[in-house]
Amino acid sequence: MADVNEARVGRHMVGWPSRSLLALALAPVVAVAATLVVMHLVGLTGVDTAGHVYKTALVTQGQSLTWDNLWYGGSYGVAGYGVVYYVLARFLGEAPIVVAAAGLLPLLFHLYVRRAWRVSNLLPAVALAVVTVLYLANGQNPFLLAMALTMAGLALLAADHPLWAALPVGVAAFTNPVAVVAGAVFVVAEVVARRPVRRRAALFAAALCPFALVWLGALLAFRGRASYLAQPAELLKWTAVAAVGVLLARLSGDPDRRAKQILFAVAGASCLAAIVVPTQLGNNAARFLALFGLPPG
Repeated sequence: MADVNEARVGRHMVGWPSRSLLALALAPVVAVAATLVVMHLVGLTGVDTAGHVYKTALVTQGQSLTWDNLWYGGSYGVAGYGVVYYVLARFLGEAPIVVAAAGLLPLLFHLYVRRAWRVSNLLPAVALAVVTVLYLANGQNPFLLAMALTMAGLALLAADHPLWAALPVGVAAFTNPVAVVAGAVFVVAEVVARRPVRRRAALFAAALCPFALVWLGALLAFRGRASYLAQPAELLKWTAVAAVGVLLARLSGDPDRRAKQILFAVAGASCLAAIVVPTQLGNNAARFLALFGLPPG
């Protein structure tokens, strides 16, 4: 009996993952793969899938990564839509990327919030897994890959590796920058709520500067007139979701409830800002709440 206890302690000390973490790593991957198979068998495709298949075909045929004669009547999508996903899909295929990115996103999210937001409960990650499976109907494959990269970076940041954290987040900016904007809600709220993290956040921001400069250069070099739909009613709806999150966090018994109130307040403020200050972000300002809108517990 003593040997068994020592073995258990030994496994814990070397950091072997628990069964719940293994389940969180495997179950969403299986669920995403099964959902994609079912969608294929019944002939269902995501709303934006055709556009991404088309762009992947352009890369396969050696066409331009910058200019597209058909996308919104002709536009430069290199900065707004990124290029990383299409290059990877050319060599790896779209399905493996989506299964890996969407399937691992809940685990990466849990690893981040466990350290940064003191959420040990697996329920928020399980809820995200359900949302991610449903999100496949949108066909926003580059965003899912970029969100997984961003969350991997945030997990590294929470583990006090700010310089390494900048690498996946920087790549995410060239995959789909909307995911980086969604991830920024976490970082901004954490900086406001927790003074001790500000130094590592500053190092993280400094390490991101080279990526940001290249991205801004691409944005200026391939500037187009296209903009994303901004609907005040839609953004106000998500602002209301954020307000409910603030209220529920305030009424909870969570000792860290102030930080979580700030998190939802920042998310709601980003939606309001998209109404007041016209940008190309538009309704995408609500992506954070669409994925992570359930109050963490």
